[in-house]
This record gives sequence, C-alpha cells and structure tokens, in this order.
Amino acid sequence: MAKRELFIWKRNHEILLLREVVFQEPYKFNPGTKERGGTWSKVAEKLTQQGMKVNQRSVREKFDKLYSEFKDRERQERTASGIEVEYDEVMQALTEIHERILEYEESRQARESQDKISAEEMRRRATEKLSDTKKRKEDESDDETSPKKRRKSHVNLVDMLRESIDRKKVEQEKQQEMRKRELDQREAELQQQQLFQNMLLQQQQQFQQQQQSMNMAMLNLMKELFQHIQK
Repeated sequence: MAKRELFIWKRNHEILLLREVVFQEPYKFNPGTKERGGTWSKVAEKLTQQGMKVNQRSVREKFDKLYSEFKDRERQERTASGIEVEYDEVMQALTEIHERILEYEESRQARESQDKISAEEMRRRATEKLSDTKKRKEDESDDETSPKKRRKSHVNLVDMLRESIDRKKVEQEKQQEMRKRELDQREAELQQQQLFQNMLLQQQQQFQQQQQSMNMAMLNLMKELFQHIQK
C-alpha cells in the first residue's frame, strides 16, 4: 500500500479551513452523530477542490488543535494584562466560531432543560390520571362511568400534545430568528469589508495619479532647465 503523503498546514490553509467551518457549522450537531461527520466530510471536500490533500479526519483534528490553542490563549489573556494580541484573520474566525459554539451550547442546554420539564410534567399528569382512574374504578360499583369524565380525559391528552407541538414550534422559530440574525450580521460585515476595500482602492488610485502628476511636473522642470542651459 502506498504511503499517504503528509500534508503541511500553512497559514493560508488554516484560513481556508476556518472559513469552511464558519460556513458549514459542524459544531451545531452533537459530537459522534452522522450529521456532524457528514459536515466534516463536506469541509474536507471543499478544501480538496482547492488543492489541499486532506480528509475528514485531518480537517477535524486540525480544527480541534486550532480551537484548543485558541481557548488556551483566551484563558491566558483573562489572567494577564497589558499583553498585545495579534488579531489576524485566523483569530477573527476562531473568535466568531467560539461565540457561535457558545450560542449553540446555550440553546442545546435550554432545549434539554425544557424537554426535561415537559417530560416531568407529562409524568405528573399521567400519575394524576392513574390516580383518577383508580378512584373511578372504585366508584363503578355505585355509579356508572360518566361520559363527561371520559371526554375530559381525552381533552387533557389532546391539550398535552398541542402544548408540546406549540413549544417545539416556538423553539424552531427562535432558532430560525437566531440564524437570520447571524446571516444578517455576516452580510453586514461583508459589506463593511467591501466598502473598506473600495476605499483603499480609491486611495491607491488617487496616490498613483498624484505620483504621476509629480513625475510629469518633475520631467517638465528638468526639460526646461536643460533647454535653459543649452541657451
């Protein structure tokens, strides 16, 4: 079997990797899931199309290393003061990814907490219904089961299902709104970057025009001096 060629990561490769991670967002899926693995495969595929000899495992391990170093650096900065930090594109991307991971973790914990509360509430209601059923059976010898009670039990179950559906709908709307805000923010940042680049380009063009004018003026002056000397 041919030995796999070792890929050397450079700074521009790290930037391309982090850009794909920001776009694909593999961290929004739970670790070890099929969805998360599939997302890392997409990241590797995109980088391979750009000439990088990588695979799912190598891009995942490289990101984990970069993110681990970023968190260590964050902890050091919190305990130190007066330290100037180089805030290049890699650090910017890792900062954005870190903030998104924290948001997803908070959302996941809130969802798990809400599911736990919902499960406990359903168990409590189910226990209450069992208690009501036992009491009803004890009273059956003296009185027949009331159709009204049966309807009430059915309505309670329907209400529980409806409440669960409503909660999930609200949660989905919140997640969609959060995602929309993130996309709007990214679009605004891209627009700002574009404006900044346009401004730099205009300044460069103005500088070049001024330089050309100065060169022409200097040439004309030298020409006049040369003609004056010949006279």
